[in-house]
This record gives sequence, structure tokens and C-alpha cells, in this order.
Amino acid sequence: MPRRLLLPFVAALLVVTALARAPEAGRAAATVTWTGAGTNGLWSNPANWSPSLPSPGDTLVFPPVTGQLSPSNDLGTGPYAAIQVTGAGYTFLGGQADVTGQLSVSAPGTVQLAAPIGGPGGIQLTAGTLRITAAQLFAGAVQVAGGTLIAEHGAALGTAAAGTSVTGGGALRLGFGVDLGPEPVTIAGTGPSGAGALQAPWGAAALDDLTLAA
Repeated sequence: MPRRLLLPFVAALLVVTALARAPEAGRAAATVTWTGAGTNGLWSNPANWSPSLPSPGDTLVFPPVTGQLSPSNDLGTGPYAAIQVTGAGYTFLGGQADVTGQLSVSAPGTVQLAAPIGGPGGIQLTAGTLRITAAQLFAGAVQVAGGTLIAEHGAALGTAAAGTSVTGGGALRLGFGVDLGPEPVTIAGTGPSGAGALQAPWGAAALDDLTLAA
């Protein structure tokens, strides 16, 4: 009997949750900005966003803040048009978020991606340091045009469909024991301050498909 009483309640709760995450009728895609003003780092906390909680199709912006720096996605996968990180010190946690455009990082410091990004989009790094410590599911390209991307997981660069390119003053650094497998990696340039565009300072790292470009 307790189970029969509980199942309708759970079903109703699931319906309410699904309705809460459905796109608002007639609502155009918007740009929503993380304020970090909430008492926790949950995406579902309205106090963390301006002007409102993100909805599928929105562009999410994470600027420099003095509040919550560990955003944890509990709103589902989206998908979102883009995620833009311009502030340093963030550690992204929680569930998968899909992007149709790019996750772009241009923060003058360190950002850690400890949650999965999925969808057809990719990652672009133009400044700072991006540490990717979780397996990624996105199918788009990884572009390192500046800064240093540290791959600390064999699947840090998503699927092998679009590959990874390092250009300009950017660098790709492989963590200890990281094997990128079939991920196509194209390297050009000499990296930040001439320190090298492909780095493996901790050793025991590997990749199968490397192209050195002029």
C-alpha cells in the first residue's frame, strides 16, 4: 500500500519538474548572467542569475564575481546556445550541459571543468588556463588560440569527430598518464612564452593522431 500511495505523487512531481524546465511559450532566447549571489552554487537557485534562470536556447555568461564560484548544474542538459566564461576561479560541477555553439573561456586565470559538456558544439580557449578533469561528450572542435588547456582525462577533448587545434600562443598540456587516443590534434606555434604548444611535463602521456602545422 505505501508504494501505491507514493507512485502517483512521484509521477506528479516528475510532471511538474518537466513543465518547469520547458521553454516558456513565446519567450525568445536570452542572455543570462551568473551573479553567484545565492547561498549555494546550484543553477536552480534564482539568486544566482540575472535576470532569470536559464532556459534552453539561452546564452549563459559567467563573469568575474565575488560570490559562488562552483556552479553546479541541476537544471538538465538544456541545450544552450553558448556558455561564455570571462571570470577566473570557477569550478564547474554537476550534470551535463549541452551547447549548440561554443563553451568559450577568456578568463585571465584558471577555470576548471569538472562536469560534462555535450551537444554538437565545442570549446574555445583564448586566454588563461582551462583544466578539464571530467570526460566530455561534445562533438564539436576544440580551439586553443591562447592560454593553456590542461587535459586531465583521456576524453577531456570530447569525441574525436572534429579534432583539436592549437594555434597562436596557445598550448595543450597533457596530464600524467593521459592518453587522448584517436583524437586528431593539430599543433602550430611555440606556445605561451615559447614554452611549447604541446606539453607533457608529468610524463606517461600519449596521443595517436598528431599533425604539426607550419
